Amino acid sequence: MLDLLLGDGKSVSIFVYLTLLSLPNIILAILPVSGLVAVIYLVNRLKVDNELVALQSAGISNFELSKPVLKLTFLLVVCMSFLSHYIVPVAKGSFRSTQSQQANGLSAMLLKTGEFFNPEQNVTMYISSINSKKEMENFFLEDSRNSEQIKTFIAKTAYIAGDAQSPQIVLQDGLAQTFIKKDTSLDILYFNDFLYDFEYILKNEVKTRKIQIQELSTLKLLKASEQVSFDTGVSIEKLRFEVHNRIAKTVFPIGVIILVFSCVITRVFSRGGTWPDTLLAIGSAIGMQISANYFEDLSKNNTLETWGLYITPFVGIVIGLMLMSGWPNKLKAVFRKRVLI
Repeated sequence: MLDLLLGDGKSVSIFVYLTLLSLPNIILAILPVSGLVAVIYLVNRLKVDNELVALQSAGISNFELSKPVLKLTFLLVVCMSFLSHYIVPVAKGSFRSTQSQQANGLSAMLLKTGEFFNPEQNVTMYISSINSKKEMENFFLEDSRNSEQIKTFIAKTAYIAGDAQSPQIVLQDGLAQTFIKKDTSLDILYFNDFLYDFEYILKNEVKTRKIQIQELSTLKLLKASEQVSFDTGVSIEKLRFEVHNRIAKTVFPIGVIILVFSCVITRVFSRGGTWPDTLLAIGSAIGMQISANYFEDLSKNNTLETWGLYITPFVGIVIGLMLMSGWPNKLKAVFRKRVLI
């Protein structure tokens, strides 16, 4: 799409507009990572400044220490939900709609430089470059739709004229060759200006852009009917799966952040500094992402129901709460006691 915009001479405003439409999806991908980095940095900073030791010595539990993190996570989930369920689908729909309009425009079908292309069957064009005046340089066109009369046009420069209802190309300083197969003769016409009619392009059927489920808001997916299924070419079950997948991805950061926070805050003092804590946190997050992708594939393949999408965040929350409650240490104490007995 970038090559199309730059090579077609589109205005900068269209490029900026498409760039802005892609930002919500980028923000949605960055938010969980930003929240995770913020939590790791916060806890490590508390450890470096010995503030965490002071707070724990004062009798403040891990659950009380986790309140700021939980508030941050809640705010993160709210923002992600708003983006995932409404903003991103609308932005994707607008992006693909604008992209389709630009790709189906007359200029997009014609102005491709440095390559041979076929705007119509049995019609071949080549344009060396486009100058600052929007003129096509070293223009070549071969029209073999009529196999009995093959026409070839070569021009030093050319430009598009007419309108959307009657597109034309004005050729300058060139020649027109017509090969008549019956007589095996070649007619050559030199010209200063020649008008070539491109009206046949309008006869081509432009395929209607099929709406994708990623372009529909969650509310529309919840109200999905047979008509929506027909428009998207996707079954009702897959539409419902998309809804659960979006919900699971917005809940996923809760499990990741709680697990990472519990791993970092409950880890004993190490002379290695905060690097072991950071590596442990990153490893936990990567492991959860791999697990989420695995269960998502199982759900897509109908090996599991849609509830399989929620397994990873649920397990992350449970393990994180268990670590913050000190359950592993209690289990170790009970095990040692039984061994001593």
